[in-house]
Amino acid sequence: MAKHLDLEEQEQLAELKHFWRQYGDLITWVLIAVFGTVAAWNGYQYWQGRQSSQASVMYDEVDRAVLSGDTARVERSLGDRPGFWRPKPIMKKAISMLQRRHSPG
Repeated sequence: MAKHLDLEEQEQLAELKHFWRQYGDLITWVLIAVFGTVAAWNGYQYWQGRQSSQASVMYDEVDRAVLSGDTARVERSLGDRPGFWRPKPIMKKAISMLQRRHSPG
């Protein structure tokens, strides 16, 4: 059964409807922007953590390969990384470490 509103409640409801008609779109878009920003930030944090863990695994593998002195394993470890990013500074460092390790003197 529907409850009938008294005059004061009807005025409050009318004010609320007027407020929502005036500012409802703005409030909705602000909430969409805020939640979208939060979702994007969380996605970026996830991506960054994933990249960090992959780089850590790759560094450990290269480090083990350098310590074992296996040049082919170093090159294979560095070549396993798919995509556009190439670990050139790491490769140069690993190769120089191998050369120093195997150089006479």
